[in-house]
Amino acid sequence: MSENYSEYDGLMDDLEKDTRIGDQDFLVSNVTTGKWSDLVSTGSDDPYVKVDGVLLTAGQAKVDFTWSPPPAASVVKAEMTSWEPGKRKAVAQAINLAKKLIEYYGKTVEDLKQGDVLRVKTVKTAINKKTGKGGFIRVVAVLPKEQIGQASKDAAVAASEIPF
Repeated sequence: MSENYSEYDGLMDDLEKDTRIGDQDFLVSNVTTGKWSDLVSTGSDDPYVKVDGVLLTAGQAKVDFTWSPPPAASVVKAEMTSWEPGKRKAVAQAINLAKKLIEYYGKTVEDLKQGDVLRVKTVKTAINKKTGKGGFIRVVAVLPKEQIGQASKDAAVAASEIPF
Protein backbone atom coordinates (compact mmCIF):
# COMPACT_ATOMS: atom_id res chain seq x y z
CA MET A 1 0.00 0.00 0.00
CA SER A 2 1.42 3.34 -1.03
CA GLU A 3 0.66 6.43 1.05
CA ASN A 4 1.06 10.03 0.00
CA TYR A 5 2.59 11.39 3.19
CA SER A 6 2.76 14.90 1.79
CA GLU A 7 -0.93 15.11 2.67
CA TYR A 8 0.20 15.33 6.30
CA ASP A 9 2.36 18.43 5.70
CA GLY A 10 -0.21 20.73 7.34
CA LEU A 11 -0.06 18.75 10.57
CA MET A 12 3.73 18.58 10.50
CA ASP A 13 4.07 22.31 9.82
CA ASP A 14 1.66 23.12 12.65
CA LEU A 15 3.63 20.98 15.12
CA GLU A 16 6.85 22.84 14.25
CA LYS A 17 5.40 26.19 15.33
CA ASP A 18 6.62 27.46 18.68
CA THR A 19 3.45 28.48 20.51
CA ARG A 20 5.50 30.28 23.16
CA ILE A 21 6.31 33.09 20.72
CA GLY A 22 4.04 36.09 20.29
CA ASP A 23 1.41 37.75 22.46
CA GLN A 24 0.91 35.72 25.64
CA ASP A 25 -0.80 35.78 29.04
CA PHE A 26 1.98 35.61 31.67
CA LEU A 27 1.21 34.47 35.23
CA VAL A 28 3.77 35.66 37.80
CA SER A 29 4.92 32.84 40.09
CA ASN A 30 7.87 34.47 41.87
CA VAL A 31 9.64 37.82 42.13
CA THR A 32 13.26 38.02 43.32
CA THR A 33 15.42 41.09 43.86
CA GLY A 34 19.19 41.31 44.19
CA LYS A 35 22.42 42.74 42.83
CA TRP A 36 24.05 41.64 39.58
CA SER A 37 27.25 40.89 41.50
CA ASP A 38 25.30 38.16 43.34
CA LEU A 39 24.64 36.43 40.01
CA VAL A 40 27.77 37.09 37.98
CA SER A 41 31.31 37.41 39.29
CA THR A 42 31.94 40.31 36.91
CA GLY A 43 28.55 41.88 37.66
CA SER A 44 28.02 45.33 39.07
CA ASP A 45 26.27 46.23 42.31
CA ASP A 46 23.34 47.51 40.27
CA PRO A 47 19.99 46.08 41.39
CA TYR A 48 17.80 43.72 39.38
CA VAL A 49 14.33 42.24 39.65
CA LYS A 50 13.79 38.72 38.31
CA VAL A 51 10.19 37.80 37.53
CA ASP A 52 9.46 34.09 37.04
CA GLY A 53 6.20 32.83 35.62
CA VAL A 54 4.34 30.70 33.13
CA LEU A 55 2.66 31.45 29.83
CA LEU A 56 -0.98 30.56 30.35
CA THR A 57 -1.57 30.71 26.62
CA ALA A 58 1.33 28.41 25.72
CA GLY A 59 0.83 25.26 27.75
CA GLN A 60 2.15 26.83 30.96
CA ALA A 61 5.66 27.11 29.54
CA LYS A 62 8.06 28.53 32.11
CA VAL A 63 9.44 31.96 31.28
CA ASP A 64 11.22 34.66 33.23
CA PHE A 65 12.52 38.14 32.68
CA THR A 66 15.13 40.12 34.55
CA TRP A 67 14.76 43.88 34.76
CA SER A 68 17.21 46.52 35.97
CA PRO A 69 16.24 50.10 36.76
CA PRO A 70 17.63 52.38 34.05
CA PRO A 71 20.29 54.95 34.90
CA ALA A 72 19.09 58.43 35.83
CA ALA A 73 17.86 60.46 32.85
CA SER A 74 20.78 62.88 33.26
CA VAL A 75 23.26 59.96 33.03
CA VAL A 76 21.53 58.59 29.94
CA LYS A 77 21.60 61.99 28.26
CA ALA A 78 25.28 62.55 29.09
CA GLU A 79 26.59 59.06 28.27
CA MET A 80 24.32 57.43 25.69
CA THR A 81 26.43 58.40 22.68
CA SER A 82 29.36 56.43 24.09
CA TRP A 83 27.35 53.28 24.81
CA GLU A 84 27.53 50.15 22.70
CA PRO A 85 24.34 49.47 20.69
CA GLY A 86 23.48 46.53 22.95
CA LYS A 87 23.57 48.68 26.08
CA ARG A 88 21.49 51.40 24.42
CA LYS A 89 18.89 48.82 23.43
CA ALA A 90 18.85 47.21 26.90
CA VAL A 91 18.37 50.56 28.65
CA ALA A 92 15.63 51.56 26.21
CA GLN A 93 13.87 48.23 26.73
CA ALA A 94 14.07 48.60 30.54
CA ILE A 95 12.55 52.08 30.29
CA ASN A 96 9.80 50.92 27.94
CA LEU A 97 8.89 47.86 30.03
CA ALA A 98 8.63 49.94 33.22
CA LYS A 99 6.70 52.70 31.45
CA LYS A 100 4.15 50.29 29.92
CA LEU A 101 3.74 48.35 33.17
CA ILE A 102 2.77 51.57 34.95
CA GLU A 103 0.59 52.76 32.04
CA TYR A 104 -1.33 49.50 31.57
CA TYR A 105 -1.32 47.96 35.07
CA GLY A 106 -0.58 50.83 37.46
CA LYS A 107 2.39 48.88 38.89
CA THR A 108 6.15 49.10 38.94
CA VAL A 109 8.23 45.98 38.29
CA GLU A 110 8.96 45.87 42.02
CA ASP A 111 5.18 45.85 42.73
CA LEU A 112 4.60 42.60 40.83
CA LYS A 113 3.64 39.63 42.97
CA GLN A 114 2.71 35.99 42.71
CA GLY A 115 -0.64 35.58 40.97
CA ASP A 116 -0.45 38.74 38.83
CA VAL A 117 -1.32 38.17 35.18
CA LEU A 118 0.19 40.35 32.45
CA ARG A 119 -0.21 40.37 28.71
CA VAL A 120 3.31 40.21 27.20
CA LYS A 121 5.05 39.82 23.88
CA THR A 122 7.67 37.06 23.70
CA VAL A 123 10.38 36.21 21.19
CA LYS A 124 12.84 33.38 20.81
CA THR A 125 16.49 34.39 21.04
CA ALA A 126 19.88 32.86 20.26
CA ILE A 127 18.61 30.68 17.43
CA ASN A 128 21.22 28.58 15.64
CA LYS A 129 20.88 29.78 12.04
CA LYS A 130 22.01 26.45 10.59
CA THR A 131 19.60 24.23 12.51
CA GLY A 132 16.88 26.71 13.49
CA LYS A 133 16.94 25.19 16.97
CA GLY A 134 18.03 26.42 20.37
CA GLY A 135 17.40 29.74 21.97
CA PHE A 136 15.17 30.69 24.82
CA ILE A 137 11.92 32.57 25.20
CA ARG A 138 12.27 36.18 26.26
CA VAL A 139 9.67 38.74 27.33
CA VAL A 140 10.29 41.87 25.24
CA ALA A 141 7.21 43.99 25.91
CA VAL A 142 4.26 44.48 28.22
CA LEU A 143 0.92 44.80 26.45
CA PRO A 144 -2.42 46.30 27.61
CA LYS A 145 -4.29 44.27 30.22
CA GLU A 146 -7.45 44.54 28.10
CA GLN A 147 -5.79 41.98 25.80
CA ILE A 148 -5.48 39.30 28.51
CA GLY A 149 -7.37 36.18 27.53
CA GLN A 150 -7.68 37.03 23.86
CA ALA A 151 -5.13 34.48 22.64
CA SER A 152 -6.75 31.50 24.32
CA LYS A 153 -10.15 30.70 25.72
CA ASP A 154 -8.40 28.22 27.98
CA ALA A 155 -6.23 30.78 29.84
CA ALA A 156 -8.56 30.91 32.86
CA VAL A 157 -8.70 27.11 33.04
CA ALA A 158 -4.92 26.91 32.78
CA ALA A 159 -4.57 29.48 35.56
CA SER A 160 -6.82 27.42 37.82
CA GLU A 161 -4.49 24.45 37.40
CA ILE A 162 -1.43 26.31 38.73
CA PRO A 163 -0.76 25.00 42.27
CA PHE A 164 -0.45 28.38 44.06
